[in-house]
Amino acid sequence: MTVIVFNAALTDRLSFISERFNQRLKNIFFILTLSLIIWILWKVIDISAEWYAEKQASVGRDDLKPVILMVSKFSEILTGFVGITILLSHFGINVTSLTTALGIGGLAISLAAKDTVSDAISGLIILVDQPFRVGDRIEIQGAGTWGDVTEIGLRTTHIRTRDNRMVIVPNTIIGNSQVINYSYPDPRYRIETHVYIGFNEDVEMIRQLLIDALRQVEGVLLDKPIDALFIDMTEGPIKFRLRWWIESYADTRRMFDRVHTAIKRALDEAGIDSPMTSDNINLMVDQVTTERLSSAFQAHPSEDANHSDQD
Repeated sequence: MTVIVFNAALTDRLSFISERFNQRLKNIFFILTLSLIIWILWKVIDISAEWYAEKQASVGRDDLKPVILMVSKFSEILTGFVGITILLSHFGINVTSLTTALGIGGLAISLAAKDTVSDAISGLIILVDQPFRVGDRIEIQGAGTWGDVTEIGLRTTHIRTRDNRMVIVPNTIIGNSQVINYSYPDPRYRIETHVYIGFNEDVEMIRQLLIDALRQVEGVLLDKPIDALFIDMTEGPIKFRLRWWIESYADTRRMFDRVHTAIKRALDEAGIDSPMTSDNINLMVDQVTTERLSSAFQAHPSEDANHSDQD
């Protein structure tokens, strides 16, 4: 504004030129000064965005670059819009109707592209909040999808599944769902399985046998607790819950195979049989009831045949 006042004072001293030409010079000075101010503000925005992006990259936040770029571009557009508004007002053009028209147009565009706008806002929240990062293994419970994150965009997130399929999930779905991150903050993961043992077996001997078997399995973390918990005896056999830690969730399925194989081998070597977990039910019917049932079936042979044909 100081430059504008200076330019106006300078042109006022040019008394030897016509008033019309003097006004044109004022307008030219105003346009040049306003353009210079907008250009300086744009440069400040660009330099600030680059500085902040480099600062975030130094601490491992490279994924914030799209957010910083988007904010800087929006700031430049807003600065340009304010500059155009000031320019039009200087020349006596009513900008109220223009602003109203732009507002209505923006509202119409927002309603037409509300899903895209919602995805973009959710993408910004994901990039800033960082519930997961590129390379993390996640599970989106609302979408029934899990795998490794390969890309986080403003509208969608790309997830590669274990069978090498790329799932593209809108960020709105992620924002509205519970997300389980198996890689952050610690990729180590605890898993469990159950073993049924006969009721007459020695509990402490079986407990130690199961723990020793788990310690011999490749991939079981020996510096973390290994538990064999006696949790249930109401169904007949003794039920043990085995819990152990592995290095990463990615090895879960193969780990179950190795653990179950080791447990079966240990039980077989110890001569311990796993009991049947199903029940055999024998129905005892007296002679009178048997005769009544036989008479009922003999009284309706045609219905039985019809039902058989229909089946």
